[in-house]
Amino acid sequence: MFFVRCKDDTLHRFTHGGFQISWENGSHPLFVLSTHENFKHDCCPCSSKHFDHNASAYIQKGCRLHQGLEEIRNHTFILDRLRFSVPLGTEFSTWFSGMGCWGVVPDHCIKEVTDR
Repeated sequence: MFFVRCKDDTLHRFTHGGFQISWENGSHPLFVLSTHENFKHDCCPCSSKHFDHNASAYIQKGCRLHQGLEEIRNHTFILDRLRFSVPLGTEFSTWFSGMGCWGVVPDHCIKEVTDR
């Protein structure tokens, strides 16, 4: 799943400082990499900027998301090397309040960075 408006300071905290805060009150997308047995989500931040050392894949510009009305506006890099886990349930909704779910990213929209 692809969420928007995840606060930069939240991403900074969950990545133990790996995600740098871009500006005060800034936000970035959050990508759910996987869900484990209804126990936790493996997540990571996303960015329209390419950080070689943190992204191995990106979501292609123009991608239409499943179960969503939105389209990806720019190539969006999945910063999978900054992954973190979040328990399912109230913790997820409390820690990441204010986000909007844009939908599910189809597999064909995820490209390897080398394909760019």
